[in-house]
Amino acid sequence: MVEKQSNYSLCHGLINREHYTDGYDLADYLISEQNEINENNEFIDTYNSKLEKLLKDSDLLAQFNSILDEQKAILIIDAGLSEAEAETIISNTENYQRIIISL
Repeated sequence: MVEKQSNYSLCHGLINREHYTDGYDLADYLISEQNEINENNEFIDTYNSKLEKLLKDSDLLAQFNSILDEQKAILIIDAGLSEAEAETIISNTENYQRIIISL
């Protein structure tokens, strides 16, 4: 039989003993987690705002596509990849995110 755990014990299970010896407690853990959530939400809001601008602005979209073309050319010329290999590398989500955030 599996015993039920309270939220209190579940949260305390996430904090290791080293944290307790350093004076780190549940409140510190929750504050830290909330700060991380806030940072992630801020990134998402910024990203979504920039993506919306990109999709509405033909100049920004052209700049985005130009950056992708430049990346592809570098991979083909400098790394000796085929066009298909280069396109696979540049078309990953993380690359798109980096470019969009930089515009």
